[in-house]
Amino acid sequence: MMHSTLALSSRLLTATICMPVFALIALVQPVFWLLLFGNLFAPIMIQAQESISYQQVLVPGLTIMAAYFSSAYAGMYILQDSESGMLARQMVAPVARGSIVLAYVLHATVLVLIQSAIVVVAASLFGVGPKDLAQGFVRTLLSATLVGFAFSSLSIGLAVLAGRPEPVLGIMNFIALPMLFISEILTGTSPVNTIMARLAQFNPVNWAVVHARAGYLDNDPSTKNAQLGYLVAFAAFALLLALQAFRRHNSKM
Repeated sequence: MMHSTLALSSRLLTATICMPVFALIALVQPVFWLLLFGNLFAPIMIQAQESISYQQVLVPGLTIMAAYFSSAYAGMYILQDSESGMLARQMVAPVARGSIVLAYVLHATVLVLIQSAIVVVAASLFGVGPKDLAQGFVRTLLSATLVGFAFSSLSIGLAVLAGRPEPVLGIMNFIALPMLFISEILTGTSPVNTIMARLAQFNPVNWAVVHARAGYLDNDPSTKNAQLGYLVAFAAFALLLALQAFRRHNSKM
């Protein structure tokens, strides 16, 4: 099954990397966000510690935000393959059905990992790096990868069930802003409103931000390791939903 998954995902990755627009967006978008949001919000953000710049608060949040938007529309790839007949050819090939879903999820996750690495490296080149280089990079990339894995699984499962792009785009757009703003992405602190703060505790995007930012700011990042466990559980649950959606789709064929 692993061999089939790698073979199918390599086809998707080759097709994506061959598109120059992907490389351009992956390089420009993170730098643009860092410059835009950093200059926009820095003057109004009050830092708890003078030694910490707002950019250090922002970089992990922007990395997770990029991961979410890159993975939320992963379902478009499987819909494109369905329309072109490629998905039907994969279905009759001697491969496990689960490996087909895993290939699309792996493809989206690798793209997220590449873009996330660009964000943290670009930020470091601008002088915005974590206190502990290894801890900061590992925690940020791991958090972003899990976000990519989870939301690409949900997007792919939704695309399989809907069979059309409109529901996928509508639902993922509908939940995007609430999940991003009920989090610490831009502020670095929990929402002031009590209800919003409670909702943030159940927000997978916020779990990722808290876990990633600990590597940039905290002297003891291990205090935020619980969020990693939540993310792993959420990613596993999302993958199970995608696999179940694909089985249901196959049973109707």
